[in-house]
Amino acid sequence: MHNLDRLISIIMYADIVGYSSMMQEDEQQALLKLNHFEEVINLQSEKFDGEIIKAYGDGCLMLFSSAVTAIKCAISIQKNLRKEPNVPLRIGIHVGEIVRKDHDIFGDGVNIASRIESMGVANSVLISSDIYVQIKNHPEFGTVRIGDFTFTNIERDITLYAISNEDLTVPLSKDMKGKGEIRGSSSVLSNKKIRFLWIPIILILGALILYNLSDLDFSKSKTGSFEESEITIGVLPLLNLNSKDENLKYFSDGVTQEIIDELGKISTFVPTAFSTAYQYKDSKESFADIAHTLKVNYIVSGTSRIFDNNDSVKLSIELFNPYSNERIWNGSYNEVMKNAPSIQLSIAKQVAASLNVKLTLDEKNSLEKANTIDGVAFNYFLKAKAEFLSLTQEGLSASIEMLHKAIDLDPNYSQAHTLLAWVYMFHSAPWFGGRLSHTEYDHLLTPYIKKAIDLDPRSSDIYLVRANSNVFANGLLRDAKEDVEYALALNSWPKTPTTYCICTVVSTYLAVGDLKNAKEYANLGREIDPGNVFIWWDRANIHIVEEEIKKAQALYEEALQVLNIPFTQFFVGWSYYHDEQFSKALQYFEKAYESNAFNFVVAYLSNTHAMLGNQTETDRYRIELESRMASGEHHLNLAMAMITAAQTDIDETLTWLEKAQEKNEYTFAYMVNIDPVFKPLYEEPRFKEIRRKMQYYE
Repeated sequence: MHNLDRLISIIMYADIVGYSSMMQEDEQQALLKLNHFEEVINLQSEKFDGEIIKAYGDGCLMLFSSAVTAIKCAISIQKNLRKEPNVPLRIGIHVGEIVRKDHDIFGDGVNIASRIESMGVANSVLISSDIYVQIKNHPEFGTVRIGDFTFTNIERDITLYAISNEDLTVPLSKDMKGKGEIRGSSSVLSNKKIRFLWIPIILILGALILYNLSDLDFSKSKTGSFEESEITIGVLPLLNLNSKDENLKYFSDGVTQEIIDELGKISTFVPTAFSTAYQYKDSKESFADIAHTLKVNYIVSGTSRIFDNNDSVKLSIELFNPYSNERIWNGSYNEVMKNAPSIQLSIAKQVAASLNVKLTLDEKNSLEKANTIDGVAFNYFLKAKAEFLSLTQEGLSASIEMLHKAIDLDPNYSQAHTLLAWVYMFHSAPWFGGRLSHTEYDHLLTPYIKKAIDLDPRSSDIYLVRANSNVFANGLLRDAKEDVEYALALNSWPKTPTTYCICTVVSTYLAVGDLKNAKEYANLGREIDPGNVFIWWDRANIHIVEEEIKKAQALYEEALQVLNIPFTQFFVGWSYYHDEQFSKALQYFEKAYESNAFNFVVAYLSNTHAMLGNQTETDRYRIELESRMASGEHHLNLAMAMITAAQTDIDETLTWLEKAQEKNEYTFAYMVNIDPVFKPLYEEPRFKEIRRKMQYYE
C-alpha cells in the first residue's frame, strides 16, 4: 500500500530555456551548461533547505517550507547560473496543497507552478499572487505585477509577479510564450506606487502659472494623494554663488535636479518636482510660507559654487523643518569636480538619516553608485540639460555636442546615452525646426537607445524614450504602449517626474485610443507638477479629442505664456481653427510661420485662408508645400492630407496619409488620431487599414 501525505508546500519549478536547441548547436557546450545547472541546483537547494523532488535533465522540481527561503534560493540560483558557462534558466514558484506518493508529488499546486515557470524567460523568477502575499512585506525583494493569466485546465485566473531584484529579468508580456494567456496587463507596482515620474526639464524656462482648477473635470487618479507614511520635501533651487558668471547657473540648477532624483529613489520621500519648486528660486518668502504652498513637511535649500578654474565645487546644504524653523541638518561639500557626481548621493543618505528613515537594501544599493565616474562628463551632462531648454535647433545642437563629449569621457554613462536619444528626437522634430528623414533620424537615435538599454536594462527612462520614438516617429503604437507599461512596472525612476516625463505616458495612451488611462495619467501629472507645459499640452489634446475645444484653448494659451515658441503658437491657433474662430487662428499661425514654417503651420495657414475666403493665400501655402516636397524636404505628406481633409476630398486625403505612413513621417500616428480634421475618415476601410498598420486599438 502506497503512503499518501497531503500538505501545503512551496513548489518551485526550474527549467533551462532552449536546451534542445543548445544540444543541436553544440552538444559539448550544452552538456557543460547542464553540469553547471545540476551542481548549482544541488548546492543551493541544500543551502536553503530545499528538497529536490524530481530532476529531469534540463529541469527540476523542488519543495520548500518557506516562501522567503524559496525566493532567496531562486535568486541565488540565477546569480550563480549567470557565471560561465551561463545557463538561461526560468523559475516559477507557487504555494498549494500537494499529495506525496512514494517519491513523487501531485496536485493542482504542482500543475500551477509548472505553468507559471513556462511563462518565464531566461534569468527570470515568476511567482503567483499567493506567494506574493507572503513576501510583500520583505523589503529585500523587489516585485513587479505582470498581470492576470488564464492557464489550461486551471479553473481560476492566476496573478503573476516577477521578482525584480538586481540583475534579474522582468519579462515583457510579448515574450511570455508558455502554457497560459494574459488577460490584462497592469502598470501597478507591488512595492512602490507609481505616482511620481520626472516631467521634462523644459519647465525651468518659466515660473509656475496657476492653473484653472475647473478646466479639467477628470475623475480622481487611482494613484490618489500621498500616504500618511510618506515624507514630503521641497527641494529649492540651489543659489548660484557664481552670480557674476550666469553661464554657471546650469550647475546649480542641474545639481538641484540630481538631488531631487536621488531623494525620489527613497520610497518614504516625496520630493516636489523641480519645475514646481523653481518658482521659488531666489525667493524672499519664508520657508514656512513656501512649505505651506507646496504642501511639504520639510525644505532642503543651499548654495553651489564652482571655483579653481572650474576644477572644484562647493555645496552647502541645509534641511529645515519650516514650521518650527529648526535646522535639522546641514552639510558642506568641498570636492574636486571629478567627485561631483557622488555628492547628491551623500546628500540623499544624510537627509534620510537625519529624518530617521531606514533604507531598504535596494535603496541603499541605488545610493551607492554614481551615474558616472567622471566629473567632467557629469559637468557636460548638466550643461547639455541646460542647452536643451531652449528647444531651438541651436540649443539642441549644443546639447548634442555636450552629450557626445560626456560619452567620449565615459562611454558607460547610461544617463548621457538616454538623454542624447531624447535630444535627438526633439532635434529631428519639424515643429522644433528638424528636417531629417525618418531613416536619418533612426540612424542617429537607435544606437543610443540600444546602448542605454545594454548599460542599464532596469532603467525606466530609456523605455519611455523608446516609447516616445515609437509614437511620434515610428508609428508603432502598441510597441509604444508596451514600453510605457514596462517602464511603469520597473519603477526605477524617482517619485518625482524625470526628464522623460509622464507626458510620454499620456501621449501614448491617447494615441492608442485608451482615453481612460490618458486621463488618469494626465490627472496624475497635474497633481504632482501643475506647472508642466507639456502636461498642459497633453491635457489640452485630450480635450480636443473629447470635442471640448474651449477648455483646450485655455491650456494651450497657458503653455504659450511660459513657452512662447512656434510649437505652442501653432497649437493655440489650431484650437481657434477648430473653434471656427478663423481670424484669431490666423494670427497665431502667422506668428509661428515667421520663426519656423514647419509642415502643419503651412497646412493650416492654407486651411484658415480657405475658411476666410482668401483663395489666393489658400493656394499660395499649398503651392509652398508642393514646392518644398519637390525639392526633397521630408514630412510633408501628412500636411498635404490636412489640407485635402479640410476640403473633404476623402480619396486624395487617404492617398496622402498612405504616403505619409509609408515614409514614417514625424507625429503621423499621433496627429492622425487626435486632429479633428480626420474624423470623417474613421469609418473608411482604407483609414482602418492605416490604423491597423500603426497598431491602433479598436
